[in-house]
Amino acid sequence: MNASPTTTPHHTSSQKGAATMHAVLVTFESTASLDELAAPFAAYADAVRATPGLSSKIWLNDGTTLGAFLLFADQASAARYLAGELFTGITTNPAFQQLRLEHFTVLDELTAVTGGALAVPVVA
Repeated sequence: MNASPTTTPHHTSSQKGAATMHAVLVTFESTASLDELAAPFAAYADAVRATPGLSSKIWLNDGTTLGAFLLFADQASAARYLAGELFTGITTNPAFQQLRLEHFTVLDELTAVTGGALAVPVVA
């Protein structure tokens, strides 16, 4: 997939002057089966655990659509991940097409009220 991903920003400030958590929804299409992707995805999952600023990654699947919901400590951490080698491996993999990114600022106060997982680091 040598094309640039489609990116949709959804930015609103949830706290005045505070660094807010940042969420990224990544989706793409693949004709490869989950069985075929199991080993490479397991290796990727192991590698992504060390990503600075990553709080959590939720893996997603709906038929041929795959992806993840990633929660970062801040927008800068998300930007570093998306510009880094691990994510470049996704964007350049010919098995993945129609990459889409959506960016969101986390509404910290409301998320805390509903028991959302804020600032919970990925276990290494």
